[in-house]
Amino acid sequence: LYALAGLFNLPFFVWEHWSGWQLQPTPETALAVLYVAIFPSVLAYTFYLRGVELIGGQRAGAMIHLVPLFGTLLSVTILREPLRLYHLAGFALILGGVTLAARKA
Repeated sequence: LYALAGLFNLPFFVWEHWSGWQLQPTPETALAVLYVAIFPSVLAYTFYLRGVELIGGQRAGAMIHLVPLFGTLLSVTILREPLRLYHLAGFALILGGVTLAARKA
């Protein structure tokens, strides 16, 4: 997977190298990298693993499918993106699937 990502990014690296353009580090970029390293990476996985401990792997595995639903709701709320009919259809499918997966056999 890493090799594939490296191959995908190779043309961008070559362009950046040949054009002479370089990213200038600023306090804002350092804070952005720090934010991404802490919140979506470390804290998210820590909370997810704690949740798996509390409710078990089977239920936590089913709940991971709620991520697109919450991501859409956050983008509608914070970024003021429009909520469309296909979003609602997706919500219904996600909630239906999670409900079916959470039922006892």
